[in-house]
Amino acid sequence: MRRQKISNNHNQSDKLLFDYEGMVKVFAKLCGHNEVVVSLNRDACIEFINEHAARRFQRKASELIGKSVWGILEPESAERRKAIFHQVLQSKKPVRFVDERKGLWLDSMVYPVFDKRRRIQKVLIMSRDITLQKMKEKEIERFNQELEQRVRERTAELEKTVEEQAKTANILAVQKKELEELNAALRILLQKREEDRKELEEHVMTNLRLLILPNLERLMEIPLEHQHKEMLKTLNTSLNGITSPFSRTLSSNYLQLTPKEIQLADLIRDGKTTKEIAKLFNKSIRTIDVHRDHIRKKLGIKDRKTNLRTYLLTLK
Repeated sequence: MRRQKISNNHNQSDKLLFDYEGMVKVFAKLCGHNEVVVSLNRDACIEFINEHAARRFQRKASELIGKSVWGILEPESAERRKAIFHQVLQSKKPVRFVDERKGLWLDSMVYPVFDKRRRIQKVLIMSRDITLQKMKEKEIERFNQELEQRVRERTAELEKTVEEQAKTANILAVQKKELEELNAALRILLQKREEDRKELEEHVMTNLRLLILPNLERLMEIPLEHQHKEMLKTLNTSLNGITSPFSRTLSSNYLQLTPKEIQLADLIRDGKTTKEIAKLFNKSIRTIDVHRDHIRKKLGIKDRKTNLRTYLLTLK
């Protein structure tokens, strides 16, 4: 009887891992051409690697299955990643890191994968190529440094001119005009930088709505374990909250609200009940009630007989 029970437990773990491997393959197909997906066992041997990741090592994915990942990385890079790998195994928590290898910048997440008995069986690594973003950041930094240097140089020239020709009214008038033109140019530049920031924010939100959220919805249609389904639902809710104009309004106007409270406020505004929200976040109803009290207090309506959802609907 004991041997049969142990066998049944192993079968349940195997089933979970089989579903996980299928999910990883499907997710790898949905990823972009610049994203890396690698699945390792506890010994850091490769069990899955997408073709894009394999090409970085000038190999085919099938040639890397079963090989130790430390054996195909440069020693320095292998040591850094080995430390992160063991950190995940020990802490049982995901770790995010950004690093550079041969001029390539990667933004990576390392996730522990558990069996039904909460033992880590695998480690999932997902990386995104942010080299272009880093290049743009460096270019902006260089441009800002050059601009600051030019402003300092120009300011020094103007100060010298003012000091030398302060007695001549005509020269003072010219200098005043130059300063006004410089200030106007700086205002235009600052305005342009603000417009670029808003355009970048809109671009990110558009990508979330058009690329990430549809792929996430397709992934939710795939048969998965209940735990994975709930995780995907939570992720979908969080991403929808990010793209919500109401959430951005709360973030801007009520800076004391935490991200969790903003997310709950968005759900309350959409008509979700306390019971529904508690089920969505796997929390008790009492916990959600505490969050609601905190939101009312920070919005300044704690001692007013005002319905929280009605008040949130008045915010634009």
